[in-house]
Amino acid sequence: MIPVAHLRNTTTVIVHTSELGPCSDGRASAYLIHKVLPRAEIVEMAYNTRAHKSLATQRGLLFADFSPHACHVDDLLSVEPIVLDHHATAEKVVRRFKYGVYADAKADPGVSGAMLAYREVVIPLAPTFACAHCRYLQREAPCSCPSLVDLHEIALLVGIRDTWQTHSIDFEIASNLSAFLSFVALEDLLAMPPDEVLRQGQAMGPRIRAKTIAGARDAVRDATHLHIGPHHVLLFPGGVLSSEASTLAPKNGIVVAYDFLHEGDDIEPIDGLAGKD
Repeated sequence: MIPVAHLRNTTTVIVHTSELGPCSDGRASAYLIHKVLPRAEIVEMAYNTRAHKSLATQRGLLFADFSPHACHVDDLLSVEPIVLDHHATAEKVVRRFKYGVYADAKADPGVSGAMLAYREVVIPLAPTFACAHCRYLQREAPCSCPSLVDLHEIALLVGIRDTWQTHSIDFEIASNLSAFLSFVALEDLLAMPPDEVLRQGQAMGPRIRAKTIAGARDAVRDATHLHIGPHHVLLFPGGVLSSEASTLAPKNGIVVAYDFLHEGDDIEPIDGLAGKD
């Protein structure tokens, strides 16, 4: 368990975003942590960008649904950042840190950055959670007030969608919530109470998703189709559509969506990959 005193010393929370737009899991992680550490700065950051590679070494860092670049690990060890991540590509980095917590997809299915934030940050700090139901708390057991229950629901649903638990009976409402989280402005999201986030997710999410699904359907229709061994590969521009497109792809289909990232004078290809069993 991460010491409560170390959690309270957090000054900067760095969460995952995409080069193509907000990540719902990163947004949910930021939201959950903000509710118990409201003074910490929230920074959205994408992997392998200039900002990621040039991150300054400082105390008080908390990474959620995100990890430091491998080139910074040795420098960061001395300042003991908190690192919460579930991306398989980050496992080796996460395990280097004293306060690193990694969620393995096989051992902990459905656990994404949001649930790690809930387990490792929200629950330990629940006695200081700033809501009317929790201000009086002086107990060891986790709070069961409505707001904290709603925070758990947000973490649970986002994890279902982010780790693609399509068999879950809650996958549809999870997808609606995730669409809303990726759409709403971060500052507006952080100001909302948890029950409002859940309500808006089901009120606005379906309309936001409908537009994305329509774009994914067009992308699958217009994709370049390649047959490589037993696989049917669909190649098209628009990496943000890769997840939804995978649900529309042929059986054994692999969706490869690409875009280009412009950073100053640098242009780098970026891609999204999704498969359908």
